[in-house]
Formats: sequence, structure tokens, C-alpha cells
Amino acid sequence: MKRTLGAAVLALLLLAACHPSPRFADSGPAGQDLINQAAELVYRMRAERYARSLDIFFAEAQGVVIAPAIYRAGYIGAVDLGQAVLLARDQAGFYSEPLFLSVGGASFGLQIGAQRTAAILFLMSPEALERASQGALTLGADARISVLTWGEAHDLDIASPFADVYALLDPAGFYAGVSLSGAAFTLHQGLNQGRYGQGVTARDVLIERRYFNVPGAQRLQRVLSPFWLDAL
Repeated sequence: MKRTLGAAVLALLLLAACHPSPRFADSGPAGQDLINQAAELVYRMRAERYARSLDIFFAEAQGVVIAPAIYRAGYIGAVDLGQAVLLARDQAGFYSEPLFLSVGGASFGLQIGAQRTAAILFLMSPEALERASQGALTLGADARISVLTWGEAHDLDIASPFADVYALLDPAGFYAGVSLSGAAFTLHQGLNQGRYGQGVTARDVLIERRYFNVPGAQRLQRVLSPFWLDAL
């Protein structure tokens, strides 16, 4: 098993080196590059691959997790690596400041290949949002997940069957199947404290919204909102 995981980690590092995430010149506060990448991903999805079902997702989700790049590689066992932002939606349809997450985890079974995936996770239940905000969300274990590619979202009827999490993926690379089962999302304390200060909590950011004046997330919040067309 150690040899299998070692090979998966090596493949993961090689994949990340071949497909670096885009960088931005004005880094700004901690985590700004990741926020910019998340905004670009949502912008691209809503503007270039529009589907009415996506508007419903953004309007009804309790929160969203946006991961511009998740790297998965493995032979028999799979290893994940990446970073993401989590935002919560209020009753008026507006999204909070972002909370930073790390993506990791390992799963076993017949999983062969290497892949870089951009993902948007719609957290449809309060329980899924609560677990994500605690840094304790593991897909396939803690939440019922329905995985879709961007093309499949156009024909989706989200009324049935209901899932706790809908994962919209834009995969690149070879993999024997598209899946995020086993991916674990934990709090990235370094980025959260670097942006908001020591002692920050998920509730402060997502629910109480005590950091609304931190610059840099306005475009991401706009493209997630009901007025997303104004951000294009």
C-alpha cells in the first residue's frame, strides 16, 4: 500500500508541474490569487457555458466550494491535492467573504490515471455547509454527492434525485472515471489567519460576516450573485 501511495504522490507532483495554476500580478491580501482564480472559473462557466440549471444551483445552494485546480493521481489508490474557497449564501441571495480550504484525501479501488480538475461544489443542505465550514467534509462519506461534467449540467433536473452536494467538474487529463469520492476538505488555517487575522472563525466569515471590508473578493461575490451579468 505504501508503494502504491508513493507512486500516486509522484504522479500527482508531476501532473501539477505540467499544469500549473494561473498566476495574477496583483496578489493583494492572503489568498488573493486563489480568489481570482475562483472568480475566473465561475465567470467562464456562467458566461461561456450558460445553463439555466446553474442559475438554480447558485440561487438555492446553502453555499459553494470553488476549487480552480484539484490534482488526482493514482494506480489502484488515488491521492488528491488542491485548494478551494468556501462561501455561504444568505436569504437575499448574496454570498459571504471566502473561507479557505485545503483539498486532500485518499481512496482505494480501481482508479488508474492522472487528472487536473476544476470543480464547483454546490452545498444544497445545511448539514453539508456546516461540515464544510468545520473543515470536516469528505465527499461520499459525509455527504450524498452527485457528480456532473459541465456539459451534463445543461440537461440536469435537480428536483430528483436530491443530493447534499452537486459537484460540477471540468476535468483535464486521463482518468478511468470522473469522481471526487474520498476527497476531504479541511480548513486552511494559514490562509484564513493571513487574510482575516488570528482567532478568526468560520462563523465570523460565513455567517456573522465581520470581514466584509476586506478588499479583493467583490468580483467573486458578484459573479455568484443574482446580478452576475453586471460583472461580465
